[in-house]
Amino acid sequence: MKKIIELNIRDSFTPSAVFIDGISRSGKAGVAVAISSLERTEHVQNKYIFDTIMTNYELGFLNKKAAIDQLITEIDFTLYFNYLGRNLNTHVHDWSSVLHSRDPSMYKQRMQRKDNLKTAKIIFDEIEKEKPMSINTCEELLLHRELFLEAFNNLFVVVVLRHPVEIVFSWHRTGRGERYGSDKRFIHPTFGSKQNPIPSFALSWSKIYQKLKPLDRVIKSIDYLYRDYFREKQKLTPVEKGKFHWVSFENFSENTETVLNDIASFLGTKTSSATKRMCNNQRFPRKLDRNEFLKKIKAIEHHASAKEYRILMKLCEDYEKLFSPKFSISSIVNENNIEYQKDFNSYLSKPDFNKGKRVN
Repeated sequence: MKKIIELNIRDSFTPSAVFIDGISRSGKAGVAVAISSLERTEHVQNKYIFDTIMTNYELGFLNKKAAIDQLITEIDFTLYFNYLGRNLNTHVHDWSSVLHSRDPSMYKQRMQRKDNLKTAKIIFDEIEKEKPMSINTCEELLLHRELFLEAFNNLFVVVVLRHPVEIVFSWHRTGRGERYGSDKRFIHPTFGSKQNPIPSFALSWSKIYQKLKPLDRVIKSIDYLYRDYFREKQKLTPVEKGKFHWVSFENFSENTETVLNDIASFLGTKTSSATKRMCNNQRFPRKLDRNEFLKKIKAIEHHASAKEYRILMKLCEDYEKLFSPKFSISSIVNENNIEYQKDFNSYLSKPDFNKGKRVN
């Protein structure tokens, strides 16, 4: 008989675990950089390990205790190594580089530390005194919140959602309807055969996924993921609601100072002398362009099937009921006096960064 070994789950020593959650391309990276400008924050970490842990747990490849242990281990190692100056991202053009953090000189000083018992004591004393917040991006945490709620006593989740038109446009322009399992740079787990790879979120409707054209796949995927978020938002208990803060990317973009102050209050901190610089580097605040928004709708309508386009329009209506964005589908969708590019790739340039600063 195989001996059962019990895994002991230790308490995390990270004072506050903060996650910026949302569907891919929702704008959470820019929001996360702005949040990491706040006092007591470590610079944002952009790691896929959290998404992998959630997927493996959901599909039964990882049991609950092991998943929680991995979450705690990753967060604690990252914080300790941050204070030690180890494994820091110093790539000059990355938005997640410590060179563009709230206090780059602090990280440069940490890089000089030696890894020994004396330094370890100093680090743990500093963590106890400074009570830093670990800032991390992830996807679909809301759907797996039980893991994170058990792993971290002091958990904060900022959920960033964006208008479905913007998400669909961005996904299709970046090839999300075809890249899963075929693009070596697009490292996401897939299932089924190598000839017909299926992303984890589409497993329950895999036959439909395989039959759809790329843009229709994207629309169906976004609808499926957003419906999950809407449903789980309604299921939050009163205690869980206190752990989650909801942000629309449109509101953050145009009312950055107000929304960021609300987030700071939620986290129990405040803005810093670096906040304006780091927001400006992400082009916040930014003015939303009504004509560009309408062009995207028209381009999607031109390429999508009538069925999937109707699904997108209904999703947009439901999103707008929750967040009341500046532009609504009902007010502009029937406008026809607009010129638009039929080729998504020639329509707008992809986001580009130079020395951590958004340049387009």
